[in-house]
Amino acid sequence: MGNGQAARRAREIYADLSTHEDRNYIKVCSLVPDNPDRYAHHRRFDKFRVQSGATRPVWAVAVAEVNMVLAAATADHEVHLWDLETVELKVSLKGHSDQVWEVKFSTNETTLASGSSDKTIRLWDTQDGSPVGVLRSHEAAIRSLSFSFAGYLISGDQDGQLFLWEAENAIPIKSWAAHDGAVHSVAFSLADPLLALSVGADGSVASWYVKREDDEMVLGGKFGGGEGGAVLSLACHPVYPAIAAVGNEEGQVRIWNFKPDFQQGQADIAGHQKLSSGHSKAVWFLEFSRDACLLASGSADCTVRVWNVSSIQSPCLLAVFRAHESWVRQVRWFSQPGKGRGKKRLLVTCSTDGRIALWAPPGRLRKVNQLQDFKAVPKHEKAAAHGVSSLQETACH
Repeated sequence: MGNGQAARRAREIYADLSTHEDRNYIKVCSLVPDNPDRYAHHRRFDKFRVQSGATRPVWAVAVAEVNMVLAAATADHEVHLWDLETVELKVSLKGHSDQVWEVKFSTNETTLASGSSDKTIRLWDTQDGSPVGVLRSHEAAIRSLSFSFAGYLISGDQDGQLFLWEAENAIPIKSWAAHDGAVHSVAFSLADPLLALSVGADGSVASWYVKREDDEMVLGGKFGGGEGGAVLSLACHPVYPAIAAVGNEEGQVRIWNFKPDFQQGQADIAGHQKLSSGHSKAVWFLEFSRDACLLASGSADCTVRVWNVSSIQSPCLLAVFRAHESWVRQVRWFSQPGKGRGKKRLLVTCSTDGRIALWAPPGRLRKVNQLQDFKAVPKHEKAAAHGVSSLQETACH
């Protein structure tokens, strides 16, 4: 879909959805790294490789909304950059010698970071894909990355280690053991740029106070994120630093309300909600929308679920759709620049079926646009042994 076809198709869908409130997400277009755009079969374009017939999984995606660039990590050890305005491949980034598991844009969208099983983090210029640097200190495969508005980059690996980096410094500021087993996800809080959360194979959620001046990393508490299985995914609330959503290998999604205590090293748990109508298999990815009103989850059951979380006390399921023919590895919100209905509710998904898909939202999601005030649950209302929820989920109407 070149020459603006995707943009035209999106406009048609927005117009159609304005009169069909009950419809679900509709696919705008698919991107296939094996056949990246309309020039894929032209031999004169040497940027395209000769591909085998096998499908190559797409493990991770990232969206630079201002620059309209999409990055995708594929099973050929490369990272591909697409122009989202034309839906044309810009460049394929080569440098990693093993599987790339994660890609993330910096908060100002000037730099793309990629983490790999080759134990390196590579930094790339967002505009032209030129290499900026290589970070080497990990001793295991790097599975997760996150940038902070405070200027830090945090990375988690297969051995349970976290590393903290800062711009233009190839040596990590510090590193520490965070989990017993792999770190599956790590994220900086948008509400508090010095607060980082991590989840791992040991089933725990950990909070960390990140500051260069501290000699040691400060633990703000660690607690079980589910019922004993590995916690695979994590999303920090964009507005409330004490709220986080986690997904586990059993297909469960929970929203936790907690307060890190960096003096005692313990988290004060006020309550949590296990979302009903959840996935039937592992939840690989979670992400809140920028306005904090929606939560999207992607699962090994091939579906994406979108939840109304404008009221933290009463989240509810809004939409369910089959996004791919295999695992949904990641789900990203995409706010297309400009004015128009639905432009702030697009989704980008990637899958082990070898495809990336852009999805336009149903009209009814436009009504979910007001974040309600959240009041922390008093201590005397805590759930006993964290086994009973202090939050309530209701049906969406």
